[in-house]
Amino acid sequence: MQYAARLSAVQELLALIEDAFVMSLKGVRERPADTIIAQYFRTRRYAGSGDRRFITGMLYDILRSRTLYDHLLGGDISARNLLITHCVFTQQSFDAFTGDNRFAPEAISGKEINLINKIKQVNKNSLSKTLTHNLPEWAVDGFRLRYGSSLTGAIESLNQQAPLTLRINRLKMKSGSVNLADFHQTQYAPDGITVDTHRRLTEHQAYQKGLIEVQDEAAQIASALTGSKPGMMVADVCAGAGGKALALAADMENKGQIFAFDVSKRRLSELKKRTKRAGARNIQTITLTQEQRSNILSPYKGKMDRVIVDVPCSGTGTWRRSPDLRFRMDASRVTALNELQAELLTEAALLVKPDGQLFYMTCSVLPCENEDIVDEFLLKYGGWQRISYQNLWATCDLKGTAPKSDAMNIYDLQLSPHSHKTDGFYIAALRRRQDG
Repeated sequence: MQYAARLSAVQELLALIEDAFVMSLKGVRERPADTIIAQYFRTRRYAGSGDRRFITGMLYDILRSRTLYDHLLGGDISARNLLITHCVFTQQSFDAFTGDNRFAPEAISGKEINLINKIKQVNKNSLSKTLTHNLPEWAVDGFRLRYGSSLTGAIESLNQQAPLTLRINRLKMKSGSVNLADFHQTQYAPDGITVDTHRRLTEHQAYQKGLIEVQDEAAQIASALTGSKPGMMVADVCAGAGGKALALAADMENKGQIFAFDVSKRRLSELKKRTKRAGARNIQTITLTQEQRSNILSPYKGKMDRVIVDVPCSGTGTWRRSPDLRFRMDASRVTALNELQAELLTEAALLVKPDGQLFYMTCSVLPCENEDIVDEFLLKYGGWQRISYQNLWATCDLKGTAPKSDAMNIYDLQLSPHSHKTDGFYIAALRRRQDG
């Protein structure tokens, strides 16, 4: 594809993402940017790997900067305006905007020339840090509370591209025996490797054979901290596509039982495919329906050695990978999520047996979704004891000593991109007392 055609593809994808965002506000099921991008390229096989990298790279750069661009455009958001604003801010030429053929963007209009000149006159030094680093208004207070004087470093790191991190599947091979070019070991997770160059992993033989799985190091750390051992009974209450369940199956050497619950049949169907590919034989998938949820969970109450509840959240810790979450979320939705998070934690706690352990997790960095939910739970319900992540670290196979946490207490582990080179991820561990 020529440069002009690549720009047109970026504009076309921006339009699709913006349309999906508008439809989500009307109650239509959300379509994340990565899903839209994948579907777009599946129907355009002529786009080579270099084309996909360029288009996706520019698109994600624009999405990461959307908060700033929205401000500069005075709310006059459109795919075309976003692309033009990005070209101005990154000092790219408009020579390709000719409209000479069906692959080139339309020529710049007189109105757009005025817009370009207006943006060029903006004094970048006069803009607030929250704008230049694209921190949406709804998240400002939470980030300031979390990071304080480290705020700039924290939000800068979330504007960077995330690495491609994989987990070696010990059910099929040993750590260190995978043959992938351009990779290095992760800092903490013993089975983690980070690939320097992004690639179409699904076409790699090691992936197809189930030797490796895509999983950020934060999720690998979270799985390891549960200390799940062969023979245990483990429940993953919000399993999704089952990344942590698969990691636990390897830790448990396919012995014991992992019950993977989720409301989405589609996600659990994907987990079944991944389970077969990985050679995991101790995972049972169970769909939770709203009407029968309590009845479905009832047989497992008080029987689980370990219970994981990775709750739906704002996803602020994954902004490097999903920059569109910045504008697909707002304060009212976070408040609604807080209510759901508290309900799910309370529900998951019922499954834990005496002296068993409960792990509350999010891919958020906001205190209102993390420590606040756990604190409220402990105030409301007796019989539970917080466990220090440092003690758990010392008894599992994670590398070295436990790193300093960005959490607001000494017990929980808050991982952050700028501090730990992982996604933002929160883990709180609770033990149910024998008399609880």
